[in-house]
Amino acid sequence: MLPSRSAIPLSFLAVAISLPLLVSRHTLPLATFYGEWASALLFALAVIVLGASAQRQGGSAAYQAAPAQFPWIVLFPLWLIATGITQTLTGMADVSGSRLLTELSLALGAAVMWAAWRQGRAASSVERQAMVDVLAIAWLVAGLLGTLAQWVQVFGLEPDTLGMVSTYFYDDNRRLWGNLNQPNHQATVQGIALAAAVWLAARGWLRAPAWLAAAVLLVSGIVLSGSRTGVLHVGLAAVYALVAAWMARGGTAFGGTGELGGLAGAMQRAGHAGRNPMRRPAGLAFAAVAMVALLLVLQPAIKSAGQAMDWRLFDTVAQMQGGDQLSWRAAMWTHAWAMFRAHPWLGVGWGEYGWAQFQQLAQVGVKVEMSLHAHNAVLDMLAKTGVIGAAGVFVSLLAWLWRVARQRLWRGDARERAQTGLVLTWLAMLCAHSMRIRCWSTRCTTCISCCRSVSCWAGWSHRGSAACACRAGPPCWRAWP
Repeated sequence: MLPSRSAIPLSFLAVAISLPLLVSRHTLPLATFYGEWASALLFALAVIVLGASAQRQGGSAAYQAAPAQFPWIVLFPLWLIATGITQTLTGMADVSGSRLLTELSLALGAAVMWAAWRQGRAASSVERQAMVDVLAIAWLVAGLLGTLAQWVQVFGLEPDTLGMVSTYFYDDNRRLWGNLNQPNHQATVQGIALAAAVWLAARGWLRAPAWLAAAVLLVSGIVLSGSRTGVLHVGLAAVYALVAAWMARGGTAFGGTGELGGLAGAMQRAGHAGRNPMRRPAGLAFAAVAMVALLLVLQPAIKSAGQAMDWRLFDTVAQMQGGDQLSWRAAMWTHAWAMFRAHPWLGVGWGEYGWAQFQQLAQVGVKVEMSLHAHNAVLDMLAKTGVIGAAGVFVSLLAWLWRVARQRLWRGDARERAQTGLVLTWLAMLCAHSMRIRCWSTRCTTCISCCRSVSCWAGWSHRGSAACACRAGPPCWRAWP
């Protein structure tokens, strides 16, 4: 049961995660302007509320038993801020004028890490598990409402939604994007929501019919997005369901039915809590098979329906078989590598990718679609921050991976392993997203920072272990191009 002392701050965090993903207003030149600022403002408010709540809880036994440290991985964004300052001090041009906004986005990510870490530090193991419930519900709500927006766009009903669904304006090869203005981003949210639905089913929040309805809707949204990365997300969610089934064998990883309380407890009628098949290993294994089966069934079904009703949808399977975008992305990667070779130490600078690409067109000799990112997190980091910035990133990632594997997976109890499995699945999806598509936004920065801090909630109450690194995955923290 989520304690009353955590209900308000965690509610703020849930709104900060889900609401910016549903902002429907998009205008040029920056289509995600309103969503970005909504995320920045809501997470700033969440940081204040979480910090104040943790301060009030500072007298708890769990809090006092933990060493008075801070999450060392906060040095990760601080290192990148220092890299940006160094770029300025060395006289590197800021043509786009976005360097300061980038550093402010990094600072907000660091603040979210610190606030979420402090909140978890003051909580017990059961309370932290309930906090993960809140995050999972936030992602599931965002994914389901985003899918509903896609179906509204399928039938061209946007004018009838009072501005709650953004207008889709392409006539052919339609890849519906919900309210995110980018179909791959929408597919990633839906993939994260699929994993969240598995967690909520294992925790007893969702019974089989409700979980199946959510899965059908989410997978249909991935199909409508036409995203190849979305197909990978379904696979990752299925793998997570199998891992969850293995963890559920002991019966304690996801908590007992008596611990749910509140709405979840109300959903488990007296005498019926043990009858929920989704809390058993067999039910979670069924979820893994069902998600893959739904993708295999809905992909051709929606394609056939689109042809019959003239929806003019994008054919994801044909694109995967043809590999048309490989040469396009290879051209981008060639330009990113050329930038790194020309500026190996500090890169071309935050926000300067597009201008540098334009300047080197003749020199590189590879035709490329103008872009503000390399569509590959590793090459993008090397191109923009050079060896100095990338070295801090990769060392931090290795330190985070080692600490989480040792403290949460190897030494942690069943509940901690279950929480870590879900968060690592979310991070794997964001990692897969940013290795192929640009993932530089305040929305991504703050959500990832929160997830990394959740992964640091090692058993403070009974071990008092030191703070572990709390950020991983590819760099996803840019506020502006």
